[in-house]
Amino acid sequence: MEASELLKLYAGGERNFRRIDLSHANLEGAELVAIQLDWAILNEAQLRKAILLEAHLSGTVLYRANLEEAILTETDFYKAKLHQAKMYKAILYRAKLRRASLVEADLREAVLVEADLTEADLTGAKLAGARFFKTKMPDGRMRHDE
Repeated sequence: MEASELLKLYAGGERNFRRIDLSHANLEGAELVAIQLDWAILNEAQLRKAILLEAHLSGTVLYRANLEEAILTETDFYKAKLHQAKMYKAILYRAKLRRASLVEADLREAVLVEADLTEADLTGAKLAGARFFKTKMPDGRMRHDE
């Protein structure tokens, strides 16, 4: 599916886009509330400065997706694959990243507030300058930076 088609359907009230392929889609700056993208494929998708509020992305594949400066509020990434995702300066407020794979993801200067990273894989993730507030880390401990 093309980004333009998704946005048109979304504007018409459709929210269920499970299991669709949006690889390379340009959704930069899109505001998507309560969208269902579970098990979708968004490889190398452009979501820079997008706003995802209460979005569902369980099992979604976001290999090398660009989420730089995105606002991800109460978004569910359970078991999502965010390998090499660009999340520089992203804001993750109450994001659910349980068992998500963030292998080699770029989270530099990201802000995570009350996020849940339980059992998430952060192998090789870039975390320089990232800030964590009341965030549950992969090992189960809470992290709250000053």
